[in-house]
Amino acid sequence: MIQTTTQVLNNVLYGISFGYSSCCIEYFHLRQVNGDMFEEFHKPQPKSANRKLDGTGFIACPQCESNFSKEEIIDSINENRYVANTFPSKGVTEMEYELRQHLLTEDIVWYTFNKSVSTIEENNIELINDID
Repeated sequence: MIQTTTQVLNNVLYGISFGYSSCCIEYFHLRQVNGDMFEEFHKPQPKSANRKLDGTGFIACPQCESNFSKEEIIDSINENRYVANTFPSKGVTEMEYELRQHLLTEDIVWYTFNKSVSTIEENNIELINDID
């Protein structure tokens, strides 16, 4: 469960480095803070069209899920990906320090961070600001 702005920033850095869109990262945060993160895995559900990338670890936001095909989502992720391995992958290596430092200078990171924090706060969820 997300409780601090550092956790939000770390998730944004990972999401951007993996090529995920800002809207999907924001959706990921909202799912984490409202307790719905793993609801699909607690209830038996058949694979359905609403989870195009089931089993990859990526959960698209409702807009991307309904507006793009599985192939379009994968192509977009790979096109915007900073890490070397392509999506979907069998395993992910730790993000290198240099990549993290580079991403901290990118506007998309701070745009996504601020949007995620706003969404969390709009849902009346307390978030401890621990970033100077």
